Amino acid sequence: NKLRDVSDGIRENGLGALTVAAHPSAAISMMAPVTARFAALHPQVRLKLINRTSEEILSFFPGTGVDIAVCELNREMPGVQTRRQKLRTKVVLPLDHPLAAKPALSPADLSGVPFIAMPTERLISHQVRLAFDEGGACYNPIAEVDFFASICVMVAQGLGVSLVDAFSARHFAPLGLTVRPFTPEIPYEVAILSMPNRPQSVLVDTFLGLLEDHLVTEGL
Repeated sequence: NKLRDVSDGIRENGLGALTVAAHPSAAISMMAPVTARFAALHPQVRLKLINRTSEEILSFFPGTGVDIAVCELNREMPGVQTRRQKLRTKVVLPLDHPLAAKPALSPADLSGVPFIAMPTERLISHQVRLAFDEGGACYNPIAEVDFFASICVMVAQGLGVSLVDAFSARHFAPLGLTVRPFTPEIPYEVAILSMPNRPQSVLVDTFLGLLEDHLVTEGL
């Protein structure tokens, strides 16, 4: 069968490696369950996970032996198979924040509240600012921070509140975060990139299927 043929190919042709490049949020908060499931299915395959910024990934993919890339993408890439996934975002607050008592939060609730923002060149930063403007609320960014992981740690230390992807919110909640839905919903989009017709295509397809399933079922 197909799976046995792949296993035979791995043993006979050395197709026992898969390289995945992921931006920090994906590498830290999204990939571990996927890599564990993939390893259980293919224990003989050597899996390499590279953690780089989206800009760095797009500077070397394709063409450097990377089979799959996960990053933010604001342009088209001809010849590259691109799957876009929109993930939900959540408000993160310190555990003892007064707004933690509310079941959901809006720009009006966060009006004037110290906010730890993503850099202005990131799409989600513009989306957050627009939501505040359209809601007639005062947007009060006190810092710009590149990575959701760093933002979550800063929020847990009481420096402000923020909006991060659902995976980061869940991953860092044990540090001391309250996680709440935000209305209006602001999606955080990631792109999954791969090259068609590579020798490891069956392994790539397996990993992509596991990754997409994880993002769809857990990114809510």
